[in-house]
Amino acid sequence: MVDAVDSIIHDLILQLVKSDKAYQDSGISRLLPIEQVYKGYGLHNGVQKISFDPPEEYGKSYEIEVNLSDDNDRIIKFTKVNNDIQKYNEWATGECRKYDQEMEGSKWQKPMYEYQLWQFVVTPAKPNNYRKVDMDDMMKSIDSEELYHLKESLPKNEFVPRFNKTIYDYVRMRVDEAKEMDVWDENNIWYIPNQEFAHWFQAKGLQIADIDSLIKVDGGDDIEETNINGLSPNSKWNEVTICIEPTLKSDIPNIRITTPVYNECSHPSKFGFTDKNQPDDTNQPFETLRTFALLGGELTADKKVHVSEKQVSRLRTHLSELFGITEPSISNYTKLSGWRCNFSISDKRHEEGGYDDVIHQINSKSARNQDALSHTIDREEEPEIQIDPETGEPQM
Repeated sequence: MVDAVDSIIHDLILQLVKSDKAYQDSGISRLLPIEQVYKGYGLHNGVQKISFDPPEEYGKSYEIEVNLSDDNDRIIKFTKVNNDIQKYNEWATGECRKYDQEMEGSKWQKPMYEYQLWQFVVTPAKPNNYRKVDMDDMMKSIDSEELYHLKESLPKNEFVPRFNKTIYDYVRMRVDEAKEMDVWDENNIWYIPNQEFAHWFQAKGLQIADIDSLIKVDGGDDIEETNINGLSPNSKWNEVTICIEPTLKSDIPNIRITTPVYNECSHPSKFGFTDKNQPDDTNQPFETLRTFALLGGELTADKKVHVSEKQVSRLRTHLSELFGITEPSISNYTKLSGWRCNFSISDKRHEEGGYDDVIHQINSKSARNQDALSHTIDREEEPEIQIDPETGEPQM
């Protein structure tokens, strides 16, 4: 089963280290404990106006008032605006494609950023060893419904140590793994975070063993229980949609999962599609998933894309554990039909052209640094084609 605890904490760490400098330096090595957490949504509360403001070529803009302090009002209205933003970004992608192809009258259209539903702000602690910091290091925003509720219900002097203990436990797990693989030294990405968190507790006079993590590894915690039986165990595969989508928050794409009872777009780590030892590297099940996404869910002999039976089996097992659905997610291979996904799958980046380099240059310092949807993938990234030309079967 996908370790829900690992996924939640890894996603949290990515939000804590995300900055422009994270692409130049090792992002994980800049991970710090937090010193302060702020109550309420973001840095604002009460009634505020939010806007949907596309260019004139797309349609009319509008503003609506939202009570940021009212969870229900905020979620309903933010979701409405985010749905419009998603539709606009799909349109903008098409316009950008025309512009890239130098079609007459075309114009580059900038993507819009979705509103974070459960944003709260934390202040990182000062590094133990001096290093140059900028505005990105002074405040971090986190978007997590589970942690949002916890920080609202707990006193700050309890939430902050328990928050840091949660991250520290995860760091120690990575340290132990590195030592087992004999790759533990000062060059390891977890070396500095390990020092920073240990120093923070010692400087506060806190006994680490006496502090409870917000997310318990041994089970029984509300956060872990949310996914204990899978994301959507009572659904059928034909009710499941998986979409690979571009993002400005990471060099690897997000995964959007939609079922009758679940709808979320997140970093692949949240769904168990990254290497535990290299958090920003996707694993083999993800690569197999992406292959199916590029081909619209059908891998037939005429597509001539090479994947092995073992790779498909691993993906099939992973999806079953992730969703909690016992029926097979991918059909068995046949010469006539190949492999077929029993769910809907697509890759929004797979279009003529290629926008990865361009999209990463757009609005990197946006006030709402959220997912930018639907740009395309370079066709050079497509998997190599290897199918036995005589039998039509994939080469194992």
